Amino acid sequence: MKRTLLLSILFLASVCVAHGASIRDEGIIADSSAEAYAGSARCGECHAEQYERWSKTLMARFVRYRKDMDSLPGNWGKSPLKKSDVFLVVGLNRKVAFVRPDWIVFPAEYHLDNQKWIKKKRGCTR
Repeated sequence: MKRTLLLSILFLASVCVAHGASIRDEGIIADSSAEAYAGSARCGECHAEQYERWSKTLMARFVRYRKDMDSLPGNWGKSPLKKSDVFLVVGLNRKVAFVRPDWIVFPAEYHLDNQKWIKKKRGCTR
């Protein structure tokens, strides 16, 4: 019984390795506040080649850091959110979502096509 279990585990492991499965890298855990984030352009000062390549990708435009309150999309006169609570804007062409400094997504999105706020059933309720 033990031998069969061991052989099964070894077989499964070899199949995973053969198909390129790997342990997920969780990256580096941030130890600074959200407001200490310098921005991706600052990274480009030392990593120009990587920044140039990255800046042409969809991801470079999909997630935006909010420093200039006037650049946030949306009709803020009818917003269920406070602009000052927004840390990140996530989205691009059709709709955008908003993230707090503690990484919780607000329960409202702004639809760019019809210029309307849509409340979501899940998300932050604070």
